[in-house]
Amino acid sequence: MASLTRRASFFILLLTVVTVLSCKKVNAPRYDSGIELNINSVNIDGDEGSSAVVEVTCTFEWTATCSASWILLDKSSSNSSGKVLVSGSANHSGATRNGTVTFTSNGKSVELSVTQDIFRDRVSISPQRTCLAAMKDRPFTLIVKSNGNWTATVPSCFTASATSGTGDGEITLTLNNTTTKGNQTLTLRCGSATTNYTLSNVNQFANTYLITHGGSYCFAPCKCGGALVNGTQVDWIYKTDEDLFSDIVYDGQYIRFSAEAEHFGYGTIAMTDGNGKVLWSWMIWHTPELKTVNVGSAKWADRNVGAWSGYIPASTQPVVPPSAMGACFQWGRKDPFPGPDVEAIYKSPAGYRVGEGAYFASTVPYILNERFTPQFVNDESDPFSVDYGIAHPWCFAHKQYPTNDSVEKALWTSGKGVHDPCPPGWKVPTVSQLTSLKSAIYGSGWTKTEPYSNSFSKVYTSGSTVFFLPANGWTLYSRLNNCGRITTFWSCTWVSTDAMRRWYDNGDDISTGTDRMNRGFGVRCVTE
Repeated sequence: MASLTRRASFFILLLTVVTVLSCKKVNAPRYDSGIELNINSVNIDGDEGSSAVVEVTCTFEWTATCSASWILLDKSSSNSSGKVLVSGSANHSGATRNGTVTFTSNGKSVELSVTQDIFRDRVSISPQRTCLAAMKDRPFTLIVKSNGNWTATVPSCFTASATSGTGDGEITLTLNNTTTKGNQTLTLRCGSATTNYTLSNVNQFANTYLITHGGSYCFAPCKCGGALVNGTQVDWIYKTDEDLFSDIVYDGQYIRFSAEAEHFGYGTIAMTDGNGKVLWSWMIWHTPELKTVNVGSAKWADRNVGAWSGYIPASTQPVVPPSAMGACFQWGRKDPFPGPDVEAIYKSPAGYRVGEGAYFASTVPYILNERFTPQFVNDESDPFSVDYGIAHPWCFAHKQYPTNDSVEKALWTSGKGVHDPCPPGWKVPTVSQLTSLKSAIYGSGWTKTEPYSNSFSKVYTSGSTVFFLPANGWTLYSRLNNCGRITTFWSCTWVSTDAMRRWYDNGDDISTGTDRMNRGFGVRCVTE
């Protein structure tokens, strides 16, 4: 019995030793070389403080020594691995200069090569703060980015808070008249550097504002044509991307909002009175660019209103994305409705409808502001009036819209009507411009192709000129029809409440006949 006890004790002791050995902490490998860098060279600009980051890895304490006094480090020693910021004083020597930083640890050393460019004057207006439409006596502020002394030449229609400064700064501009129209140029100079900044849409107001980059924006709360909207609050109604815009405020001067970079799409911002009634609304359209294409008698936009991608060669993308389709509009209305999503695009058969009785069941995904609790479809027997549409910009008219010829014929005009849905500098085309477009692209010298696997969208080419027509279909009674099959967009030409001129491309021919105003077609703008 004692022998068994001793044997059991022996095995318990052996198991304990094995367990202890197996659980012993294993130290991380030591760097026998003493120290390592993630890179062996950096290049920095010639400005004061221009910098680069290097990562130091070592086991023991390290120190760093610079070969030249112009090389600056945020730390020259440490007892652990970490990041080091390498920068330089301004390089006014007139030539590129080179130096080294030697890192030493535990008797081992490694060198970092540092190259600095010459000092180059820089000055610009930061894109992070942009005024989309200035109004008289309402100041707005721009951010100046510079690495030296700068001066500004300001257009005479503006009064400036400053016309010179040093380094980064601000210029507050106030429009001093109501007669100057269009884009104005502000010129900045810093040493040998000169830059021109476009002050867009001076005294030009629209119902749609185009943005091309992330940042902070503002615009005066005016209708297209310039009439001031006297509201007290602002909020968004819907948007196709949750991060499309945010931080919407009215500061008593301008409606302000922020837009996220690379979040493209469209949505609406509304101004309300103290009771929450919508007084007017504006479309925000975020697309990387908007180009012009000269065809026929007009300069056309290269994409429909709301689309955030234009022509994409089928060789690089064989399917047409929803981003190329754009929004839907009822004739004479300024506010967009969501266009087709990818599920609704695929070469739909004639008469194809989605979501019978539902509100745009297969549209581009959108986010709705529940504050407005919208009734998306108006199916009442009473006429859908212009005033009702203004107060309910999210509401798609089931019944005929509108009903009073003497009022409605002025909603869209051959100039630019108060309800025109195009951005500043653009307008809805006339029927004669549609006819000229048809004659051009169906004439000699133009080639038509339908290269996409999911859509009968068309590409017309003449030499290097490309005109892309997405098969966006249309909306009626809250349903999408013929998406991926038919191209539609409106003209501004009024005929009667039951017959508005429009573009209808069925693949074989282009018709510029008429249609009822309550259909939701696309809009392709022309320059004013």
